[in-house]
Amino acid sequence: MSTSLAISVDWTAFLEDVGHRLKKLAADRWKLQPDGSGHDTWLALRRLFDAFPFPLDVALVGTTGIESNRKDAAYATLFRYDIAQRNTLAVRFHGVIQADDLSSHLELLQTVFGFEEDNLGGFEKLNFSWQWAFPHFTQLVMYDPVSKAEDYARDLLDDLSSLQDLVEEFSPKIDFNHKYALQANAILEEATILQVSELSSSFAPSDRAEALRRAQQWTAEIQLLRHVPEQVQHVFRLAKQLYIFGLFEYYFYTVSHHYAYLAVESALYHRWNAALKLPAMLTHGKDALTLPRTSRMSIQTTCRQHGWGLGHLLVNGRPYPRTASMTIMQLREDSIITDWQLDRFKRVWMELRNIHSHLEFPPIGSTSTGTLARAAEQINMLFDSVTP
Repeated sequence: MSTSLAISVDWTAFLEDVGHRLKKLAADRWKLQPDGSGHDTWLALRRLFDAFPFPLDVALVGTTGIESNRKDAAYATLFRYDIAQRNTLAVRFHGVIQADDLSSHLELLQTVFGFEEDNLGGFEKLNFSWQWAFPHFTQLVMYDPVSKAEDYARDLLDDLSSLQDLVEEFSPKIDFNHKYALQANAILEEATILQVSELSSSFAPSDRAEALRRAQQWTAEIQLLRHVPEQVQHVFRLAKQLYIFGLFEYYFYTVSHHYAYLAVESALYHRWNAALKLPAMLTHGKDALTLPRTSRMSIQTTCRQHGWGLGHLLVNGRPYPRTASMTIMQLREDSIITDWQLDRFKRVWMELRNIHSHLEFPPIGSTSTGTLARAAEQINMLFDSVTP
């Protein structure tokens, strides 16, 4: 770009064109729902680029005499956007700045483009790319942005979308704490948090150490078989821990029950995995695939990769068990459980799991360890016939 050509550029038209390109690029990259809704970050990014144009200061930077591997032509272009002024089509062109003679342009660089003395060195050597200090975004473009407007718009989109605090500035999120003057919870002392609750103290010692010792004693002998899969073991361990901490928060007993039901559900799925005959044949319409090793969740991943719907998938000739109920039915077909167990798993265990998972109001569970003990028994019965 020659000096005479750059001075004759209609920078206002250029800014308007860049704004249109940014809007299109943003719409293509961050697609929203038909009603304009979407992920908060995508909405913020769309709002950011829909706010273009912003007021722009422009200067050419002469690169003659400067040794730099970033040097692309005799002139680079210095831009500074004022993000605080949205949808404002305004441009000021400040002429030419020689990179090897910055002392003659210090006032312009400092007052208009926001440079400090300590970062002028990088600018002089053309090592400067961009800087951000809200509300100003300053950049040095080493190629001709006018003849490469699409490339420039894409680069600007990438740079601005990487600025987290700028994206947050356009976020649609509502600060409900501020809107409704909600107060933060008080920070409690350890002794207050770990105090045996009033409800728990009706059956447990008020002394914390003794209460914890007894709670652990009550759950200590409730064990799963060693060869029960670790994923099931993990959920059940959480159920036992939640029971112990019910001493301090009474409702944790109910959460403990919930996790016991979840452990049973997990055990049903893993027992199906253990019974799956390998290699497994997956059939989806006219498509078929043989997997030497797989599991229920791995089959779901495979289907996503192939674009197969689970509702039309057969595994070894049977419908894929999308639900707990289907899983239980197939375990009965394979004589892994009895008719009585089928009924109890469907009408008791999974019904309780559903009740605790889809709450309209918080239930209050018993403090008895019976739920944990019965859940362990059901899980162990499932895996009793599995070779460790």
